[in-house]
Formats: sequence, C-alpha cells, structure tokens
Amino acid sequence: MADKIVFTRGVPPPEAFPTEELGVCFDAAVRANPGVVLEYGQQPGYEPLREARMISAVCAGIRVVSIYAPNGRTVGSVFYEAKLAWYGRLVRWLRETRQAAEPLVVGGDFNDVWASLGPRFLEPVGLKRAGKLQPTFPAALPFRPLDGLWVRGSVSVITAHPVRSALAKVA
Repeated sequence: MADKIVFTRGVPPPEAFPTEELGVCFDAAVRANPGVVLEYGQQPGYEPLREARMISAVCAGIRVVSIYAPNGRTVGSVFYEAKLAWYGRLVRWLRETRQAAEPLVVGGDFNDVWASLGPRFLEPVGLKRAGKLQPTFPAALPFRPLDGLWVRGSVSVITAHPVRSALAKVA
C-alpha cells in the first residue's frame, strides 16, 4: 500500500500530519489574510494555492506524477511565496515517499516562466530535465514554455511532444 495514493476519504494516523509545517503556514496565512482564512461557510479555498494539482500512479512499473504548479503571478507576492512552498512540499513528498532509484517521471505545467525552479527544486532530488520545456498553454499563443518532463532512475525519454487537440485549446 505504501506505493499507492488513496483518493478516497479516510482518517490518516495523527503522525501523518506535518503539524509543524501546517502551524507555520497557518500563522502566515492568518497574519496575511485573517478575513479570508477565518471565514465561515462554503469557501473555495486559499486563493494562492487553489489552482495547484497533483496526481500520481504507477504505469508499467514507472511512477508517473502529473502536476499543475500554482501560478506565482509576481515575484514576492503571496502567490509567488505559495508557489515556492508548493514546490517545497512536492520535494518533501518525493524525498519522504519515493526511493532514490525508483523509475520516476514528473510532468505537467510547472509554471516556471524563467526555467529556474526545476533546477532549484527538482535537480537536488535527482530529477533531470527530459528535453526542453514546451509551449503548450495557452495553446493558441504561448509566450513562454511552461510544460515539461523530469525523470529519474532507469527512465529514458525518446520523444515527447505536446498534445494538439481541440480540447487542449479550450482546457
């Protein structure tokens, strides 16, 4: 079961919660946005992290991780700080749950406008860029390439290209 992520609801053991990190994040969020963080009722989530997504599965013996990193918008903004924290959590997850020799592919929209976050966060955990970042979205006129693949272990990428479909243009 350790190599699977369960997406159903459940009650994890108390030691599974990173309480120190959550406390630091909570304190920062309350200081920056007390009116939003402490509101009652239906809430769409904390906006700087609302868009981030990650899913992981094993396909043919290779761990494949698909990500959509948060858009940091402006360097120094709460959105950018949330993006850096999200990358830090991704690295912690890789270190704590994945073996260094495990065949691994991490791909998706890294929202890495200057191509600096991959080397800063992913190379230290043994991932290597597999080809260039791809300009995929907005599909009609991308200004900077944001999407890419990173690999580790016995994985080799022979070819990779963005999907060009009608759905990709409206996604």
